[in-house]
Amino acid sequence: MTKNEWRDIGKSRRQALSAAERDWQSQALVRMICADPRMIRAETVLLFLSFASEWNTDALIRAAWAEGKTVCITRTLPDHAMEACRFTPQTPLVTTRCALQEIPADAAEPIALAQIDFCLVPGLLFDPYGTRLGYGAGYYDRFLPKLSESCTILAAGFDCQLVGSPLPHDATDYRLPEIWTPSQQLRTRKPF
Repeated sequence: MTKNEWRDIGKSRRQALSAAERDWQSQALVRMICADPRMIRAETVLLFLSFASEWNTDALIRAAWAEGKTVCITRTLPDHAMEACRFTPQTPLVTTRCALQEIPADAAEPIALAQIDFCLVPGLLFDPYGTRLGYGAGYYDRFLPKLSESCTILAAGFDCQLVGSPLPHDATDYRLPEIWTPSQQLRTRKPF
Protein backbone atom coordinates (compact mmCIF):
# COMPACT_ATOMS: atom_id res chain seq x y z
CA MET A 1 0.00 0.00 0.00
CA THR A 2 1.08 3.58 -0.58
CA LYS A 3 1.53 6.19 2.15
CA ASN A 4 -1.67 7.92 1.04
CA GLU A 5 -3.65 4.69 1.25
CA TRP A 6 -2.29 4.15 4.77
CA ARG A 7 -3.18 7.77 5.65
CA ASP A 8 -6.78 7.12 4.62
CA ILE A 9 -6.80 4.05 6.88
CA GLY A 10 -5.41 6.09 9.77
CA LYS A 11 -8.06 8.79 9.38
CA SER A 12 -10.82 6.19 9.14
CA ARG A 13 -9.61 4.35 12.25
CA ARG A 14 -9.53 7.52 14.32
CA GLN A 15 -12.91 8.70 13.07
CA ALA A 16 -14.47 5.32 13.82
CA LEU A 17 -13.80 5.74 17.55
CA SER A 18 -16.82 6.81 19.59
CA ALA A 19 -16.60 10.08 21.51
CA ALA A 20 -16.54 8.11 24.77
CA GLU A 21 -13.67 5.90 23.57
CA ARG A 22 -11.75 8.91 22.28
CA ASP A 23 -12.18 10.64 25.66
CA TRP A 24 -11.16 7.55 27.63
CA GLN A 25 -8.02 6.95 25.55
CA SER A 26 -7.11 10.66 25.65
CA GLN A 27 -7.39 10.69 29.45
CA ALA A 28 -5.29 7.51 29.68
CA LEU A 29 -2.55 9.07 27.54
CA VAL A 30 -2.54 12.23 29.64
CA ARG A 31 -2.17 10.19 32.86
CA MET A 32 0.66 8.10 31.36
CA ILE A 33 2.60 11.07 30.02
CA CYS A 34 2.18 13.14 33.20
CA ALA A 35 3.49 10.20 35.26
CA ASP A 36 6.58 9.66 33.09
CA PRO A 37 9.72 10.71 35.05
CA ARG A 38 11.15 12.46 31.98
CA MET A 39 8.04 14.61 31.67
CA ILE A 40 8.08 15.28 35.41
CA ARG A 41 11.73 16.46 35.22
CA ALA A 42 11.23 18.48 32.02
CA GLU A 43 11.23 22.24 32.32
CA THR A 44 10.38 23.02 28.69
CA VAL A 45 7.96 20.79 26.81
CA LEU A 46 6.93 20.86 23.16
CA LEU A 47 3.36 19.62 22.86
CA PHE A 48 0.76 19.92 20.12
CA LEU A 49 -2.77 21.21 19.82
CA SER A 50 -5.18 18.47 18.82
CA PHE A 51 -6.46 18.56 15.26
CA ALA A 52 -9.54 16.86 13.79
CA SER A 53 -9.92 13.38 15.33
CA GLU A 54 -6.54 13.34 17.16
CA TRP A 55 -6.45 12.50 20.86
CA ASN A 56 -7.23 15.50 23.04
CA THR A 57 -4.09 17.16 24.41
CA ASP A 58 -5.89 20.01 26.25
CA ALA A 59 -5.63 18.37 29.70
CA LEU A 60 -1.93 17.61 29.14
CA ILE A 61 -1.22 21.22 28.23
CA ARG A 62 -3.14 22.47 31.28
CA ALA A 63 -1.26 20.02 33.53
CA ALA A 64 2.09 21.24 32.18
CA TRP A 65 1.10 24.85 32.86
CA ALA A 66 -0.06 23.92 36.38
CA GLU A 67 3.35 22.35 37.05
CA GLY A 68 5.10 25.57 36.00
CA LYS A 69 6.59 24.16 32.81
CA THR A 70 7.35 26.28 29.77
CA VAL A 71 4.95 24.93 27.16
CA CYS A 72 5.70 25.29 23.47
CA ILE A 73 3.81 24.44 20.33
CA THR A 74 5.08 24.48 16.78
CA ARG A 75 4.45 27.18 14.23
CA THR A 76 4.88 26.56 10.53
CA LEU A 77 7.34 28.58 8.47
CA PRO A 78 8.06 28.74 4.73
CA ASP A 79 9.74 25.77 3.02
CA HIS A 80 8.03 23.18 5.25
CA ALA A 81 9.97 24.33 8.31
CA MET A 82 8.72 24.80 11.89
CA GLU A 83 9.75 26.64 15.00
CA ALA A 84 8.86 26.03 18.63
CA CYS A 85 7.10 28.96 20.30
CA ARG A 86 6.11 29.63 23.89
CA PHE A 87 2.41 28.92 24.46
CA THR A 88 0.50 30.33 27.43
CA PRO A 89 -3.22 30.61 28.20
CA GLN A 90 -3.04 34.17 26.85
CA THR A 91 -1.31 33.31 23.56
CA PRO A 92 -3.52 34.16 20.59
CA LEU A 93 -4.12 31.53 17.92
CA VAL A 94 -5.10 31.70 14.26
CA THR A 95 -6.48 29.00 12.00
CA THR A 96 -4.18 28.05 9.12
CA ARG A 97 -5.30 27.10 5.62
CA CYS A 98 -4.99 23.44 6.74
CA ALA A 99 -7.41 24.13 9.64
CA LEU A 100 -4.64 23.85 12.27
CA GLN A 101 -4.44 26.26 15.19
CA GLU A 102 -1.11 28.04 15.55
CA ILE A 103 0.45 31.17 16.95
CA PRO A 104 0.46 34.13 14.54
CA ALA A 105 3.83 35.61 13.56
CA ASP A 106 3.26 38.86 15.46
CA ALA A 107 2.65 36.96 18.73
CA ALA A 108 5.34 34.27 18.31
CA GLU A 109 7.99 33.89 21.03
CA PRO A 110 10.43 31.35 19.55
CA ILE A 111 12.23 29.07 21.99
CA ALA A 112 15.75 27.79 21.35
CA LEU A 113 15.50 24.12 20.43
CA ALA A 114 18.29 23.26 22.89
CA GLN A 115 15.93 24.30 25.72
CA ILE A 116 13.32 21.64 24.89
CA ASP A 117 13.48 18.68 27.27
CA PHE A 118 10.41 16.73 26.12
CA CYS A 119 8.76 16.60 22.70
CA LEU A 120 5.40 14.99 21.96
CA VAL A 121 4.79 14.11 18.30
CA PRO A 122 1.40 13.72 16.59
CA GLY A 123 0.64 11.38 13.70
CA LEU A 124 -1.95 9.40 11.78
CA LEU A 125 -0.33 5.95 12.07
CA PHE A 126 2.76 4.42 13.67
CA ASP A 127 4.54 1.07 13.42
CA PRO A 128 6.79 -0.82 15.90
CA TYR A 129 9.87 0.29 13.94
CA GLY A 130 9.41 4.00 14.62
CA THR A 131 7.78 4.93 11.34
CA ARG A 132 5.29 7.76 11.66
CA LEU A 133 2.82 8.74 8.99
CA GLY A 134 1.61 12.30 9.28
CA TYR A 135 -0.21 14.33 6.69
CA GLY A 136 2.62 14.15 4.16
CA ALA A 137 4.38 17.51 4.21
CA GLY A 138 7.44 16.34 6.19
CA TYR A 139 7.42 19.13 8.78
CA TYR A 140 8.27 16.89 11.73
CA ASP A 141 10.79 14.87 9.68
CA ARG A 142 12.77 18.08 9.14
CA PHE A 143 12.23 19.45 12.65
CA LEU A 144 12.89 16.51 15.00
CA PRO A 145 16.56 15.92 14.05
CA LYS A 146 17.29 19.49 15.18
CA LEU A 147 16.33 18.77 18.79
CA SER A 148 18.98 18.05 21.41
CA GLU A 149 20.07 14.43 21.87
CA SER A 150 18.99 14.74 25.50
CA CYS A 151 15.43 15.67 24.53
CA THR A 152 12.84 12.92 25.07
CA ILE A 153 10.95 12.41 21.81
CA LEU A 154 7.86 10.27 21.78
CA ALA A 155 4.72 9.93 19.73
CA ALA A 156 1.37 9.14 21.27
CA GLY A 157 -1.90 8.08 19.75
CA PHE A 158 -4.94 5.90 20.08
CA ASP A 159 -4.49 2.11 20.17
CA CYS A 160 -5.92 1.89 16.64
CA GLN A 161 -3.10 4.07 15.30
CA LEU A 162 -0.37 1.52 15.98
CA VAL A 163 -0.14 -1.07 13.20
CA GLY A 164 1.80 -4.33 13.46
CA SER A 165 3.38 -4.38 10.02
CA PRO A 166 5.98 -1.97 8.64
CA LEU A 167 4.59 1.21 7.15
CA PRO A 168 6.09 2.61 3.95
CA HIS A 169 8.91 5.04 4.64
CA ASP A 170 11.54 7.12 2.87
CA ALA A 171 15.15 7.77 3.77
CA THR A 172 14.16 11.29 4.91
CA ASP A 173 11.51 10.05 7.35
CA TYR A 174 12.48 10.50 11.01
CA ARG A 175 12.31 7.25 12.99
CA LEU A 176 10.69 7.74 16.37
CA PRO A 177 12.39 6.20 19.42
CA GLU A 178 9.11 5.67 21.33
CA ILE A 179 5.42 5.32 20.54
CA TRP A 180 2.78 5.26 23.23
CA THR A 181 -0.85 4.22 23.14
CA PRO A 182 -3.15 3.72 26.12
CA SER A 183 -2.26 0.01 26.15
CA GLN A 184 1.45 0.14 25.19
CA GLN A 185 4.66 2.05 25.80
CA LEU A 186 6.74 0.88 22.91
CA ARG A 187 10.45 1.48 22.42
CA THR A 188 10.83 1.06 18.71
CA ARG A 189 13.26 -1.33 17.04
CA LYS A 190 15.08 -1.53 13.75
CA PRO A 191 13.14 -3.43 11.10
CA PHE A 192 16.02 -5.70 10.09
